[in-house]
Amino acid sequence: MYQIPRDEIEFTVECLEEDMPIEGNVCATGDLVEDKEQEHWVRRQLREGNEWAWCTVKVSASWNGLTAEDYLGCCSYESAEDFKQPGGYYDDMKAEAAAELDRMVHDQQVRQPQILDSIDRALHAAAREPKKLGYPILESEINDANDKLHISTHIETEEGLELESVYQVTLTKVK
Repeated sequence: MYQIPRDEIEFTVECLEEDMPIEGNVCATGDLVEDKEQEHWVRRQLREGNEWAWCTVKVSASWNGLTAEDYLGCCSYESAEDFKQPGGYYDDMKAEAAAELDRMVHDQQVRQPQILDSIDRALHAAAREPKKLGYPILESEINDANDKLHISTHIETEEGLELESVYQVTLTKVK
């Protein structure tokens, strides 16, 4: 499977509001006093404007028009920089989002030729035997300029209604 060079991927991090309650979810040390102190720290940090004190973190990986995301909830950090420390969840989440991008590219490489072949067969069948489909084709156009495949088919129903089917597929070049 193709692996996107990691230096070509743009990673972003977002701090999102956490829906889970603080109580009982900040830590579970087994020491109730310590757990309560940590919960108190989170509440105080939130009051002081530190959104990283209790949040869900979203890491996005973008490459060539594709975006993959990974989420981690019930997070508690002093700052974005604290979250991004080497060897922590940030590295894991970047790796997971990048792997999802790899899977997306792989799926495109496998499915895109199948989709294009299916569309091509349908258009050729319609051109050869329009009455078999029940609709005579008035016009059909395929334009593959600028890495986009645009297929527009105009048909007329037996009732005289004119319909247009438009398909647009963006082709992604993989190095």
